[in-house]
Amino acid sequence: MGEFHVDGLGVVRHCEQVRAGAFDLYRGELEGVAVAIKVKGRGFPKDNAYVAEHSVVFSRLYSAIGYAGRFAERAPGEKLLAHEAERIRATAGTWNHDVLAAGPVRSREGEPGVFGLVMPWHPGPTLAELSRREQRQLLPRMMISLWKSLAAAAHGDLHGSNIILAPERDRFVLIDPAVFLVDHDLHASGDSHSRCSFTTHPRYYPLLPPYYLPRARLRDAPSLTSQFEAFRWALSGCQLVAPGCTTGGATRGFAEQLVGRDQPGPADLLAVGILYYEALTGEHPFYDEEFTEPGWLGGVCLEGFRGSDTGFDAALYRLARPVVRPTARASDVHPDESALAMALLELRVLDLDTLVALAYPAAAAALR
Repeated sequence: MGEFHVDGLGVVRHCEQVRAGAFDLYRGELEGVAVAIKVKGRGFPKDNAYVAEHSVVFSRLYSAIGYAGRFAERAPGEKLLAHEAERIRATAGTWNHDVLAAGPVRSREGEPGVFGLVMPWHPGPTLAELSRREQRQLLPRMMISLWKSLAAAAHGDLHGSNIILAPERDRFVLIDPAVFLVDHDLHASGDSHSRCSFTTHPRYYPLLPPYYLPRARLRDAPSLTSQFEAFRWALSGCQLVAPGCTTGGATRGFAEQLVGRDQPGPADLLAVGILYYEALTGEHPFYDEEFTEPGWLGGVCLEGFRGSDTGFDAALYRLARPVVRPTARASDVHPDESALAMALLELRVLDLDTLVALAYPAAAAALR
């Protein structure tokens, strides 16, 4: 047990480490109230760190998405934490989460300390800690609230450990959103370069990267295949949108997340579908022996040339193979549950009314 001194809050006592890795997490007490403290860990960065790069050279755009195993120099943990605080605070009232303080955290008064976040400690279990049966019953009942929460702000790293359930279970908290840093460099020659460093768990973002937030509505590209095609076009035209923290320079390239959205981004919606499919079947709908890593890794496009891209072969081949329906994987899955899962995975849930019409029968079927 130890303590941390936090500017503006005071002393957080009885601190114990509950998680170590890219970011370390501590549980402590502030005036008798449980809080969480998150700081950059010794394990930073880990395998869920990625970089997307876009360059404009002599008016021709070259866009590349590549995996970066270590991006500490490009996106220090402190900057990522600062942006996480901004993203959480911007979702007040929708993610049921908050940041009490963001700044130096010291083990002793007077020390320089490290940058950290102090947040409420949410006592409930995570979705991942529940049995598949419990997840199967809860997720359809959570769908409408999940839709609204993800429409309010893109999460980008949605998985079972980032959804904490309140004691009454139907309420939940979204934590640990993906963090994005966007750097722009503009040279005197007119060439420019944009780099987005971000974190995510690729298990739940296998085909669309979390920073892909199309300006068009879901109804304008009403399937996973058409959304992937739209992503390739956005990449070639440098029209990608990232909910990022811009660090200065030219504005070409990534833009801030659009405000006033009333529907989730397709990447987050697909992550919800994968969570539900796993709860129903215990299997992943996309990854298998042939498709083993995200389909957006290594993709390269040239501006203005339809089909002039490389690195997408694995994704296109996977999209051409239909997902095995949950009813074919598990005999106890009801057709209404299967219908909801497939609509989410195929991105055929075009609006909230469609989701309601699918979620209520699935919720009822899970209780039979």
